[in-house]
Amino acid sequence: LYRKSNRMKRKNNLYILFLKEYIPNRLYLIFLSFLILSGTLVSLSIPIFIMKLIDNMKNGLYLIDILLIIVLFLVQLFFTALSFYFVNKTSENIVKDIRIKIWSHILKLPVAYFDKNRSGAVVTNIIHDTGEILEFLNTQISSFFTNIVSIVGSIIILVTIDWKLAMLLGIAVPMAVLITGYFGNQEYKISIEYRKDISNLQNDLSSTLSKIRLVKATTSESEELKKESALFNSLYNTGVKEGKILGVLSPISSMVVMVLLVITFGYGTYRLSNGTLSNGALVASIVYLFQLADPFSQLISFFANYQKFKASVQKIQDVLSEPIEKNMISEDVERNITDKKGLFLENIEFSYNNDEIIFTNINYEFPLYKTTAIIGVSGAGKTTIFSLIERFYLPTNGRIFFDKKDIASIPLKAWRTRIAFLSQDTELSYGSLLENITYGVSHYSMDRLNELVEQFNLKSFVNSLDQGYETIIGEKGVTLSGGQRQRIALIRAILQDADIYLLDEPTSALDTHTEKLVQIALERYLKGKTVLIIAHRLKTIISADEIVILNNKTIEYNGTHNDLKESCELYNRLLEDSVH
Repeated sequence: LYRKSNRMKRKNNLYILFLKEYIPNRLYLIFLSFLILSGTLVSLSIPIFIMKLIDNMKNGLYLIDILLIIVLFLVQLFFTALSFYFVNKTSENIVKDIRIKIWSHILKLPVAYFDKNRSGAVVTNIIHDTGEILEFLNTQISSFFTNIVSIVGSIIILVTIDWKLAMLLGIAVPMAVLITGYFGNQEYKISIEYRKDISNLQNDLSSTLSKIRLVKATTSESEELKKESALFNSLYNTGVKEGKILGVLSPISSMVVMVLLVITFGYGTYRLSNGTLSNGALVASIVYLFQLADPFSQLISFFANYQKFKASVQKIQDVLSEPIEKNMISEDVERNITDKKGLFLENIEFSYNNDEIIFTNINYEFPLYKTTAIIGVSGAGKTTIFSLIERFYLPTNGRIFFDKKDIASIPLKAWRTRIAFLSQDTELSYGSLLENITYGVSHYSMDRLNELVEQFNLKSFVNSLDQGYETIIGEKGVTLSGGQRQRIALIRAILQDADIYLLDEPTSALDTHTEKLVQIALERYLKGKTVLIIAHRLKTIISADEIVILNNKTIEYNGTHNDLKESCELYNRLLEDSVH
C-alpha cells in the first residue's frame, strides 16, 4: 500500500511538473496571489458591515456606513476584475506556449507516426486537450485557493456571529453540496463520453470531406451518410443522457438552496423572536451561507475538472514522448566514407514495422549528374526507394551514401535541402498561386519565376487570372487542372535548385503536346543534376541516361534503353505495358 501510494503521488506530481515549465516567475505569482486574496478578504468583510448597518438602522441611517459598503463593493469589483484579467492572460500565455511546443514536436515526428495516427486525433491534441488545460487554469486553479479562503473565513466569521447557527449551517451545507456533487460527477462522466464522440465524429467528417470528389465519383453518399449517421446517433444518445442528469441536477440544486434558506430563515426567525439574534446577524448569516455553498460546490467541481486536466495532460505527454526524427543518426565514423561518388545504396534491406520485406540486398550506385529511370511492376517498391533517400524511413539494414559520404551522418535539414521531391500526388494547398509555387523555396527572383512559367506554358493561364500570382487557389488546388497542378509542382522543384531530384512520374497528367514542352524544359533546367525518375511513360523511360528495374525485392536489371531492349524480357514487357 505504501509503494502504491508513492506511485500515485509521483504520478500526480508529473501533472504539476508538466506545468512547472510554463508557470511565470515567483514575483508574478505573488502579485497574482495578492490580487486574488485581497478580493476574497474584501468580499468576506462586506457582510459584517451590512450587519452593522442593519443593526444600527434603529438609530437612523448613517451615510458614512452606506458609502463604506459601496466603496467595499467597488474595491472588491476592482480586485476581482484585475485578478480575472491577469489569471486569464497568464493561462492563455501558458496554453499558447504548450500549443507551440506540441506543434513544434509534431512537425518533427517521422512520417511513420502519421502513417499510424489520424490527422483528426493530432488536431484534437492541439485544440481540445489544450483547451481543457486552459479551462482548468482559468476557472479552477485560482478559484481553488479563493474557495479555501472563503470557506475558512466564512466559518470563522459565522462562529463569531452566532456559533449555534454556524453549527447548523456547518452540517447542512456540506450535506447539500455532497448531494449535488454526486450528480455533478455523473454529469462529468457523461461529458467525457460526449467529448469522445465529438472527437470520433470530427475524425470521420474530416476524412470524408478530404475525399469528397471520390465520394461523389463513386456515388457513395448514402454509405457515408449511413456511417456518419451512426456517429450522430451516438452523439445524440450521449447528449440525451447528459440532459437527463442536468434535468435532475437543476431542480435538486434549486431544492437544496431552498431547503438551506428555509432552515436559515426558520431557525433565524425563531432566534429573532426570543431576542438571541439580531436582524443584521441573520442577514449576514444568509450572505455567508451563499459564500459557503458556492465554494463547497466549486471544490467538488475542482476535483472533477482535475481528472479532465490529468487526462488531457496525459494525452499531450503521450504525443511529446513520441521520438522525433534524429538530426544525426550515424555514429560509426569509420564507415561514413565510401569510394562511390554517386548516390550509392549499400546492402539495403527494408520492411515496414518488421512486416513483409520490401527490399533485400540492394547494392547500386545512381550516377552523379545523370538521369536514372526507375521502373518495375506495381508494388515493387519504387516510391519506397525515394522515401529511404529522403530519410522518411530508415533502412532495416544497410546504408545510403552520396558523394562518398553516408547521408545518415549529415544533419537531416541540411540533407533534405539538397533534395527536390515531387510526389505523384501533387501537393498544393489553399492559398495564393505564388505561395504554392514558392512553397519551401528559400530564395528566388520573379524574373526566374516568370521565365519558368513561360517555359512550362503557364503564362497565358497566369495572365488570365484576376489577381495574377496572388489569386487564391482552392484546397489541394482543386480549381486547377491536373496538368496545371503538375507543372506548378515542377516549377517549384526547379526553383529549389537542389542537388538531387526525385520525380515520381512528373508528366503523367500532361497531354502529348505539353509533355514535349515539359521534357524540353526538364532537360534544360535539370542538366547537371542527379535525377531519379519513377517512370511509367515510354518517352520518360527511353530518354533516361540509365534505367534500373525493381523486381523480386531488389534491383534486378540495369542498363541503357538499347541494352535492356536487346537482353531483358522483363524490360520489354514493361515497355509494352507503358505503351498501353
